[in-house]
Amino acid sequence: MPNILTDYFNTLKNSCNKLNDLIDAARESYLSITSTPSNSQMNDLVDNALNMVCQAEKTTINARELERILPVKPLQTGIQQCVKESFPCTMSFTSDGWFFMDIPQMAKKKAKQNTATYYYDSLLTSLREFAIKHADNKSLITYDNCVVVYCHVYSDEQRLLYWRDHDNLEYNRTMNCLASFLLKDDDPNTCDMFVTSTIGTEDRTHVYIVPRQDFTTFLTSYYPQKYTQSDTKK
Repeated sequence: MPNILTDYFNTLKNSCNKLNDLIDAARESYLSITSTPSNSQMNDLVDNALNMVCQAEKTTINARELERILPVKPLQTGIQQCVKESFPCTMSFTSDGWFFMDIPQMAKKKAKQNTATYYYDSLLTSLREFAIKHADNKSLITYDNCVVVYCHVYSDEQRLLYWRDHDNLEYNRTMNCLASFLLKDDDPNTCDMFVTSTIGTEDRTHVYIVPRQDFTTFLTSYYPQKYTQSDTKK
């Protein structure tokens, strides 16, 4: 055990040192940009910023290896709580019986590698606690014949900078998280998916689970600026 822990701390320290170097490199790239940045300057900034973010993700994964090395309940519980507090996802059932989840970030882009581990770990932790809480008081709803709605909420400051194509975003892992606790299945016969975007006060992702028979009512109630009763009947 001592040798394993020594290796763990050395690996984590090296990872943190590398992250500090990449933070400095990204910062220097930003400070070197002129009022009219060249393509080369912007490419350097993007490359250095991406390297920084990737290393930050690796450092987080390295840090959480402690849960595997010391598999004791207080540590595992504490790490799960840290994940939840650092990335708080809130969820509830609406008065209509529709599930609602508020994620404090935009959805992730599709990637060949499993990135943004913290994002999906937090979803799983929050959903697990939500399911246990509602199962205990017999108020947990498991949906069949439903529509899962993803709404990408852009802050006012971001709306003129970029709108991301819906087909470039990752939904599969989020659907797997939902299916673990709230869906009887996520196959096409049981579950449809609907994606939209809107403007809000800050960047977020809203997820709803709505029975198919309520979907028209949902659209006209929650997004009246986009959909009316006449639109949904066409």
